[in-house]
Amino acid sequence: MLKLLRKQALVKKIIFWFLIAVMILAFVLWGAGAYRQGSITTGDAGKISARTVSITEFRKAYLSCLNDARLRFGENYRLLIPYLNLRQQAWVRLILLEYARNLKIKATNQEVAKEITATALFFRDGVFNQDVYERIVRYFLNSQPRDFEEHIRCSLIIKKLYEQITRSETVNDEEVLADYKRKNETTSIHYLKIGHAPQAHPPTAEATVTDEELKNYYQADTAQFKRPPPVKVEYAGMEYPEDAAESEKAEIFEEIKKLYPKIKNAQDLKTIAQGSIIHKETGFFSFGEPIEGIESEEFKRYAFSLREKETSPVIKTKRGVYVLRVMQKKDSYIADFDEVKEKIRETLKSKKAKDEAKIKIEELKNKIDQALKKEPNLTLKEIASRFAVEVKTTPQFKRFEPIVESDITPQIQLAAFNLKPNQISNIIEAPTAYFLIEQDKWTAIDEEKFKTEKETHQKTLLEEKKQLVFNNFIQELAAKSGLKDNSHSLNLPE
Repeated sequence: MLKLLRKQALVKKIIFWFLIAVMILAFVLWGAGAYRQGSITTGDAGKISARTVSITEFRKAYLSCLNDARLRFGENYRLLIPYLNLRQQAWVRLILLEYARNLKIKATNQEVAKEITATALFFRDGVFNQDVYERIVRYFLNSQPRDFEEHIRCSLIIKKLYEQITRSETVNDEEVLADYKRKNETTSIHYLKIGHAPQAHPPTAEATVTDEELKNYYQADTAQFKRPPPVKVEYAGMEYPEDAAESEKAEIFEEIKKLYPKIKNAQDLKTIAQGSIIHKETGFFSFGEPIEGIESEEFKRYAFSLREKETSPVIKTKRGVYVLRVMQKKDSYIADFDEVKEKIRETLKSKKAKDEAKIKIEELKNKIDQALKKEPNLTLKEIASRFAVEVKTTPQFKRFEPIVESDITPQIQLAAFNLKPNQISNIIEAPTAYFLIEQDKWTAIDEEKFKTEKETHQKTLLEEKKQLVFNNFIQELAAKSGLKDNSHSLNLPE
């Protein structure tokens, strides 16, 4: 325990939570494909820059990321766990700390104490309270004060690295004004659309797809119907009761762990199914396909990494706790015509619907262009009414503000801001329809409001710019690290 912690006066800053957001965003940008997954049976958690990372070291980094989530989101952190990808966050943390150590970046005991005593969560009656601090660390974070202090030390080191990497970034007045306009100008649009999603066309569209067309499509490129190696598994375990508390889920996990030796040594997993222990089998599935009743990437990883008749460790899923065994694996194969016939039918139906919609929108655009040659001041509404085509109008929106009309995509919104008054757009393709749009109302920024908000906006823009620089830095650093991840074999807390 840091002795200074008991003496430190209240300070006005809190832990730099934005670093957590930077780490999460950077890993989203980096992508799961940027690291290599190693053997799930090795005795270490993985490697960074050829250095072996022990299970203990990785577990500490993982628990630090978990506690960041607990502190940041409170009890709601459990709802966000599926979206945070704590394993990847832990690897980012380790990669950054390794780089910082090479630069000899450190955090003193005084800095750690100052950071902790400034955290409002540990306050009582407006000041830091030692008893509150220790109880929260022990019982909410499931940690020891000394371990938590080292977690804070590492976070401060990453913060210092962030400041070092981004200290040269600046923004000028022109950038601030341009960004303020980009984020605060609003417009609305008139639009007409010709849908090409299946629901936008009559059921008789299916009759236009003949068996001959289906066969011709299949025979033209059979390689596109190559299936990755499928696998069939069975699994035994316990499912969570509806609305089960976390304590109940933990008890079920411990119960299956106790039964694990019996499950693993069973010649036939069906013999394990007694009382609340269930047994199920899947059909054959490929890696990219969903598994009925199972929502777990870890479950799927084991299904494809294990050999036939090999048994996995205990796996936690959203629905329950299971142990799986691979029943059979097949080689990659070309699906026969009957297997993919209906999928081809849907593909051709969608293609025909899209082709028909494109023809219609092009014909309509030609009519509009001809009308505008004769009467240049006509609006989209006026022209469309002559051809009995419905035109709708959106509410005012900003560039990056979602619109209730689900078919209006960000691409359409950005196109709207690039139009001139009374200009009708070119044809815009969206996932479910083709569009023609025209600006309705344009609202510029409030100049007086900008003057009062300029300083705050400048700080926000500078922070965004710094975060982007740091995100790029993390991506490059991670790509160079040669990360090899074996951590999926570990059962980690949530």
